[in-house]
Amino acid sequence: MSEYIRVLGYVHMTVATREVQLTDMLEALTDPVRVELLRVLREGHEHCRDLPDYIGIHVSDLTKHLNLPQPMISRHLARLRQVGLVRVERRAQWMYYTRDEAVIASLKEQFNRL
Repeated sequence: MSEYIRVLGYVHMTVATREVQLTDMLEALTDPVRVELLRVLREGHEHCRDLPDYIGIHVSDLTKHLNLPQPMISRHLARLRQVGLVRVERRAQWMYYTRDEAVIASLKEQFNRL
């Protein structure tokens, strides 16, 4: 019978898969643009989370803040979404991004166990 474990919000079949998930997240954080995106998303959340209609930060705001082209920002956000560090909410044609704080807390916990 396969062993099921829950790590960082994902259900995995084996411990080896868990290690791949952790290494995927750590690899995603090796790019300074992605780290900066997570920082900007955290700051946006800290400043706006009490607003009743806050759902995240639009990619155009991220491009202005980081002074980088939109396709580059979108590519980095896609990688962060792929590993579960960022969530997206669509409102009509607009996409709003936030950090997944539960996954980030779990990643910190996993990292502290190394």
